[in-house]
Amino acid sequence: MKETAEKTSARTVARRSSEDKATIDFETRSACDLLKQGGWVYSEHESTEAMCLAYKLPGQVTKLWHMAHPQHMIFESPPPEELFDWIAQGGLVEAHNAFFERAIWANVMHKRHGWPAMPHLQWRCSAAKASTFALPRALDGAGAALGLPVEKDQEGRRIMLKLSKPRKPRKAERAEMAAQGINPDEVILWHEDEEDLEKLWSYCMTDVDAEHELSLSLRDLTPFELELWQMDQEMNERGVHCDVRMAREALRLAKAQSYKLNAELSDLTAGEVKTASSRMAFVDWVNRQDVPLPDTQGPTLEEFAAKEDVPDTVRAALKIVKDVNRTSIRKYDAMLKRAASDDTLKDTMMYHGASTGRWAGKGVQPHNFPRGTIKDIAKDIDTACEAIRTGDRTWIELLYGGGSVLEVLSCALRGALTARQGKELVVADYSAIEARVVFWLAGAEQALDVFRKGEDIYCDMASGIYGYAVNKAMAEERQMGKQSILGLGFGMGFLTFLLTCRKYDIVFSPEQARKIVGSAWKEVQDRVVAYFHGKDDLERKGVGVTRKKRLIKEGLDYDEVLHELVLMQFIVDRYRSRYPEVAQMWKDLEQGALMATQNRGRVVKTGKIEWKLTGRFLHAKLPSGRLLSYCDPKVVKKKTPWGAEGQELTFMGVDPYSKKWTRLGTYGGMLCENVVQATARDLMAAAMLRVHKHPIYDMVMSVHDELVAEADLGAGDVGEFEELISMTPPWAQGCPVTAEGWKGLRYRK
Repeated sequence: MKETAEKTSARTVARRSSEDKATIDFETRSACDLLKQGGWVYSEHESTEAMCLAYKLPGQVTKLWHMAHPQHMIFESPPPEELFDWIAQGGLVEAHNAFFERAIWANVMHKRHGWPAMPHLQWRCSAAKASTFALPRALDGAGAALGLPVEKDQEGRRIMLKLSKPRKPRKAERAEMAAQGINPDEVILWHEDEEDLEKLWSYCMTDVDAEHELSLSLRDLTPFELELWQMDQEMNERGVHCDVRMAREALRLAKAQSYKLNAELSDLTAGEVKTASSRMAFVDWVNRQDVPLPDTQGPTLEEFAAKEDVPDTVRAALKIVKDVNRTSIRKYDAMLKRAASDDTLKDTMMYHGASTGRWAGKGVQPHNFPRGTIKDIAKDIDTACEAIRTGDRTWIELLYGGGSVLEVLSCALRGALTARQGKELVVADYSAIEARVVFWLAGAEQALDVFRKGEDIYCDMASGIYGYAVNKAMAEERQMGKQSILGLGFGMGFLTFLLTCRKYDIVFSPEQARKIVGSAWKEVQDRVVAYFHGKDDLERKGVGVTRKKRLIKEGLDYDEVLHELVLMQFIVDRYRSRYPEVAQMWKDLEQGALMATQNRGRVVKTGKIEWKLTGRFLHAKLPSGRLLSYCDPKVVKKKTPWGAEGQELTFMGVDPYSKKWTRLGTYGGMLCENVVQATARDLMAAAMLRVHKHPIYDMVMSVHDELVAEADLGAGDVGEFEELISMTPPWAQGCPVTAEGWKGLRYRK
């Protein structure tokens, strides 16, 4: 495929900055399950071996080191002395998803084989580079997205997977072991075939060539992002400590309680449903009790259990199925599987896990721990965790009589993450960070002044909705203001806003809705009805049917919720009129992105964001100077929801649902969400580096907008930590950032 002059020039610049690295890739085998136990635990496992290492030094061909296979008269290769010399001279070493190579190098090759230690700051990662361009993290996915002449060796991959795991003893081997008094189930045997080994070596070398080619096609991380990635690697290697005893007792309690509840379920259903995991049988049984249960998802079970007309037997069965199938309990098992030799969970954070640059969770996924439903545990998680550590179910039931044992285990999950011996956790959470960034980027000074005066932005919005001054004591009004601020900053429409409010059990009666909307009722209602029905346009009627289906899918009837739809539209209008700068920013960002895409090389400035199309990427330059990337952007014609002809920006990206590389569409509100979340991430990233460099604190993880560090017991100061987190870099002057902190021995919400 021919390259344009611009593409060739970009690759030349990337090549100059990337040719000073060595590229490496290990292929390994182990009885440890890499996917379930993670790279660090895998590397510590006694059965783990490096089968081979492919490496490419700058300006040289790819070479190979491999282990010995005596049964095939294959001796171990000489150590890769050239690579060792390169490292000793301070040379950089790059791998794809480098944390795994770091773990194998440190725990297998250095500790067991005497290879030289690899200095932390000399590592680089091509997957990290790819992620900053919003490309797939997988090597073959990133290469395919860029159209590189590199294809994954599927046969080599098949052989790699075969050789990397133990095999079962053959019949003759079992007999021979039995004759020698050896338990064959305790012996680790491997697939080893000379031809397969040669294919494995070739596969490993091909991967190194592909990694090298990918790296050459991408610019290096900026100095700031490189420092941030290095901090991320150090944080992931340090890990967060896990209360292993608590996790073990939690699993034992969960198993016993599940057994007890399953027995009760079987009794309630006269033996028709043996266990809560028999979901189809359970739905069939419930339906035969004249209860039209559609599925066994948690919210559905909770909704039906709350219905007054549901028989008591069915209600009890619904609660059992919901309780037993709590997915959060499985996280205790994940903790035990992933706890390293020092009882820490390592590699829990993914640098640039989202296209905006935000961190994503890995392993036990601390980003999606459940919200607690038992208030006493939220107030005092230490007591709950100590009770779980005793393994005494009776004591737990006595302490928390209002909740089941499984509910207690779920609510206390965060507390299984602890500080190390002699240390404590120091934590701070940004306060409404995205709302502050939205208004700062939009230049909405009136809204920013609310923050600067220390007033409540949720009350400010609620005052605009209800037409009278709202204060924090007015819980219902403030809650509506909060949902509006958190939900409407990115162009959300009234239908989606209604569905969002329902997730938080926010419901309005017709009388309440009419009272809030007042004299604007008829005008707003006419717009809502037109949105669903149109007038004489058959196509619009078809769209209306589709929109009603959205309501039906959520269990809502259009006629029954019309009053709430009118109220939601009214609130959307109020948000946009109260903070007009935000609504204008949506339009400006969309027009700026469209204009930059249609005028290659031209810089289009939209407020604090600059757009430019360079090579295959449309870049949004953030206030921090970091670039958001949209691959292969195109402007296409599209009909608006009102039937008019418009333009839409599309680009190639990873679909958040299918996880496939495909063409996606975007609009002003979504672009606003991108730049706001990216800017909030940059504020947090700067804070993480400040914490990292501070003599007292060590970063252990970040969860959403929260930073979690560790300090010597008594050394950390919450006020100091809050100030450290809230400092704004020069590029963010005027953005009113605040954070609220706490410290303790166990993680909590």
